[in-house]
Amino acid sequence: CDGVNDCKNHYDEDSVRCVVPMVANSTWIGYPAYDHCTQRRPYEMIISVTSAPSSSVYKVHQPLKVQVDLFSKNHGVKQSASLTGDAYYCKGSQRLIIAPPEDDRLEIIGEFDGVYTDRFVGYIVREMSGDKCAEFRFFKQ
Repeated sequence: CDGVNDCKNHYDEDSVRCVVPMVANSTWIGYPAYDHCTQRRPYEMIISVTSAPSSSVYKVHQPLKVQVDLFSKNHGVKQSASLTGDAYYCKGSQRLIIAPPEDDRLEIIGEFDGVYTDRFVGYIVREMSGDKCAEFRFFKQ
């Protein structure tokens, strides 16, 4: 998706593969499948793409600014937190990478399946080890 045909079948420049579903002002809502590591144990997570500046240097990686809103309950009391951070969408692997927004060094990795651009599986991953410790299912709003 860099404008140069590197593969004999030109699949690396395929119009379907090179779509960036994470566009500015898009909102994605996620619900947990399991969560073994976050402090807040959110029952809902909303990822909002606040900007998607174009990059003439790294055409394969789309830089993003995101806001992550977390909704949880603690002893029956509803709580919310809003975190902002940097992210990028990798066209080659069809993955969203959100750098750890807090000191706990947990990053969010979203994996699109290559078929549906309106949903993805999001993993909370320990930055140092790469271990997946939570999974959320996200849907475009």
